[in-house]
Amino acid sequence: MGDSVNVGSTATINWTATGLAQTGATNVLIEISRDGGANFSTLIASTANDGTESFTVTGPATTQARIRVTTISMGGTFSGVSGVFAIKEPGVVTVVAPNGGEQILAGAMTPVRWTSSGFTGNVIISISRDGGATFTTLVSDTDNDGEELVELGGPATTSARIRVASITDTAAIDDSNANFTVLTQSIEITAPRLGSEVLVGSKFNVTWTTNGIDAGDTVTIELSRDGGKTFTALAARTPNDGTQQVELNAPTTDNAVVRITWDRNTVVKDMSPAFSIAPPSVRLTSPNGGEKWTLGSKQDITWAGPILGNGTVTIDLSYDGGRTFLRTLARGVKNDGTLSVKVIGALTKKAVVRIRWDRSATVADVSNAVFEISKR
Repeated sequence: MGDSVNVGSTATINWTATGLAQTGATNVLIEISRDGGANFSTLIASTANDGTESFTVTGPATTQARIRVTTISMGGTFSGVSGVFAIKEPGVVTVVAPNGGEQILAGAMTPVRWTSSGFTGNVIISISRDGGATFTTLVSDTDNDGEELVELGGPATTSARIRVASITDTAAIDDSNANFTVLTQSIEITAPRLGSEVLVGSKFNVTWTTNGIDAGDTVTIELSRDGGKTFTALAARTPNDGTQQVELNAPTTDNAVVRITWDRNTVVKDMSPAFSIAPPSVRLTSPNGGEKWTLGSKQDITWAGPILGNGTVTIDLSYDGGRTFLRTLARGVKNDGTLSVKVIGALTKKAVVRIRWDRSATVADVSNAVFEISKR
């Protein structure tokens, strides 16, 4: 029978009989001891002396079980006693999650949770997609620690069940109580990306791809400024066309995330990595004081800052140290950080340049000091 048997299992007793008296006996008595052989009780009162007999193991549990087989015939009895073995209460596994009714994305890492008692060793985790009729292995050997992250994978099904079973104790096994659903539809956000920066007041494109969701369906786009704890809507029920332009306003944050949810089934969603919503600013880098421009010459105006590449800028010139800006050198030009201009107008030793972001007049910068405009 081996070193141990479980209560409730079927065990087989095997024996051999030698000598005339034993082989002539047509029946045997089978008894069991739970105290190492000091005392025996009847297990099977009479059965054929054919060398084998199966029985259902009953409690109580013990580590000192022995079996005795005794021939009954020919005016005498002959006995054989087994070695010591254990009778154990069967191990127990209980699947906690998923346990029925859940909707789970096929590609998501899903926690399988269970409780267990009465056995040692690892467990195997399997999935059924036909209500428990057949199972395939998800994890062939893992610690019996009560939780394992698994990817369920496809195909989709509304009849999924999880099974957790002991590798060492065949009685310790449990399945989900009811069917759950595995969904193969998915959304993947492609922008914003990890660490990207979006300026307050600027417009940018949220982009995404989908699998198994029709282009005619709709999605809802939301913004979180606290890493995904709370969300506000950016675009509700927008077409699933893979792109949506949005404008972000204050407050700023270094822990913004975007979430996109399929409106038909809100279980199907994705959340972007963290990005920043930053205050807009611009820094004029040239002319920045001390330069000498000559009338009719070509001069480069340069600038930098977070707004670079967003919207357009306007560049003005002051002849009186910045008290007034009477000449506009360029209006609504590309915000790429550089612009070449032809110097015209009045002569002055108090020239300064101002650059303004056209999306917000408060986002501006001027030369740090005056420069000169001369004839030569």
